[in-house]
Amino acid sequence: MLMNKPKGKIKVFGVYYLNKPSFIRQLVQAWNASKEWAVEQSWVALGEGEPELELQAYTLKTGQFWKFAVANEVIQKDSPFDYLFICDDDVVLPHGFLDRYMEIVLERGFDLSQPARSHDSFIDHPFTERIDGIQARLTRYVEIGPVVCFSRRAWELVSPFPPFPPSGWGFDFVWPLAMEKAGYKMGIVDSLPCVHNLRVPVLNYAQSNPWKDMEYFLSVTPHLKKEEAFRILEVYA
Repeated sequence: MLMNKPKGKIKVFGVYYLNKPSFIRQLVQAWNASKEWAVEQSWVALGEGEPELELQAYTLKTGQFWKFAVANEVIQKDSPFDYLFICDDDVVLPHGFLDRYMEIVLERGFDLSQPARSHDSFIDHPFTERIDGIQARLTRYVEIGPVVCFSRRAWELVSPFPPFPPSGWGFDFVWPLAMEKAGYKMGIVDSLPCVHNLRVPVLNYAQSNPWKDMEYFLSVTPHLKKEEAFRILEVYA
């Protein structure tokens, strides 16, 4: 519940599964708990069936979709927001996450950012795992999920998402080139890590080979190599 005039508008977009374990109800509550920002949530339900009653107001559509493809449809260029979060349904966020996270984003001037992954999360890239004892770090890499935050101008820079690969794998090695050319900062917030250990990654890509798709995408798209991307430029205590 907002306590005063909001600092700005946050849009949250995400996808959740209708017939698989998730934290969607907790996430809706967590995003709505901001006392400083006006929050609008737009979720898409994956699978068959109807959303629970308490989720219907936040659910735009149901069916079978790829997250980044439907994001292009849902998040229009004229959508009124100052910052955009794209969120999966299988993460746990720290208490009071949004207001605390945005305080750091504004303090450090991050246009593209993510919370680090907790030590007990599934880790795709060790670079994104929490570094204890620091607030945040300026980096050349921000992962596409499970939670990623764009400033308005960063979103306009990298959108719409390419139709291929449908998983979005590899986008995060392309984004840094555009961000750095524009002079925008990227960072990882270590002091507010998300927990991502509910479902084993990749198992939900039964209709795709995300590694093969990413390999092809990067072979035809300018990008940073891993050894170039996984670099810390500055540490904030």
